Order: sequence, then structure tokens, then C-alpha cells
Amino acid sequence: MISPVEFIPIAEEDRPHQRTRRYGWLTKTACAEATTWPDPIRLAVNVSPVQFKSGTLALKVIAALAATGLAANRLELEITEAVLSPRRR
Repeated sequence: MISPVEFIPIAEEDRPHQRTRRYGWLTKTACAEATTWPDPIRLAVNVSPVQFKSGTLALKVIAALAATGLAANRLELEITEAVLSPRRR
């Protein structure tokens, strides 16, 4: 397992379109896995400041839920205080 503190900065080093594609893939893959878990168990996905400010976050989440059939109430988006930072990461 890799901590988000380690993973997110590495993932954000790529160009914006690579980050967007990766986030979509990761979210869809995680949602697909979560559909195999018992119903009350929820999935939490970290959202980086770059993804939060990208303008496509909602579309990526909706697409992942639609593609996998995971109920929306089983997905949590974890947004840290870094999202409020005026500096673009």
C-alpha cells in the first residue's frame, strides 16, 4: 500500500491530460472492485487539488459509477484542506 501523501505528488508530475486519464481509470477500477464488497462497505477515493480544480471531476465520478454500477452512496470523495490552497499544485 502507498500513502496518498506519497502517491499524489508523484501522480501530479505528469501532464494534465495524463492525470485526468489516470484519475478516471483509477476511480473506475476502484469502483469496480468495490462492487464485489458487501453492501454496507464504502469506498473512499482521494481527490487531489489538481483533480478538484480540473473541472472534470464530477464527469469522471459519474462515468465510473455508471460504468461499474456502484451505488453513489457507497463512494466517498476525500478532499483535503490542500484544495483550499491558492497555489496550484
